[in-house]
Amino acid sequence: IAITVMIGADVSIIGDTVLCIGDLTQLFASQNGTWSSSNPLLASVNNLGVVTALNGGQVYFTFTSDSGCVSNPTSIITIHNKPITTFTGNINLCLGQTINVSPNINGTWISTKPLIASITNGGLITALNPGSAKFIFTSSITGCLSDSNIQIVINAPPVVVLHGSNQLCIGQNAQVSPTTQGIWVSSNPAVLSVTNSGYITAFTAGVSNLTFISSTTGCSSSV
Repeated sequence: IAITVMIGADVSIIGDTVLCIGDLTQLFASQNGTWSSSNPLLASVNNLGVVTALNGGQVYFTFTSDSGCVSNPTSIITIHNKPITTFTGNINLCLGQTINVSPNINGTWISTKPLIASITNGGLITALNPGSAKFIFTSSITGCLSDSNIQIVINAPPVVVLHGSNQLCIGQNAQVSPTTQGIWVSSNPAVLSVTNSGYITAFTAGVSNLTFISSTTGCSSSV
């Protein structure tokens, strides 16, 4: 009786062996057959040998040839998790306002809209222009990128208008707008009062600035 002993396929990793979640790499087998992952929750593999990193950890792969022989395992592939990013504060900002996000070490931040909002590698975001922007952190330890799940909305300041002269006599009145959806504040109410409907009354000689604060955005403008 003649018995034929067959050997399993030669296998290797011809792509990267250190991955981030979502990355792909490539395996090689010298025969036809199917691939298997030692932990499909960490990394999947199709029969073309394309590996997809799913979760952080370490995983290896074996190949079963059409003859039924199972290969030796590949070397280990290490998968790093994405950096975790967090922030505290309001996601709605006014021009010039800032908030902090983390991490603030061991990596670099980028803004998807740097003309709308800038960010330092220390995690300080500054609102520059109206619009929205997202932010992505790249770890200098693993090289992995965070999700862009931090989105900041920058609101435009309210448009304010003084109807009439900016010089009044004692007892005179004037009008500013908007007249709704916010509050007016006088910097010197002994000199000049203003109602939330924008009605101004001059009391005594002096100078006062008027500021409107939007109840919709919290942003302000002055006249």
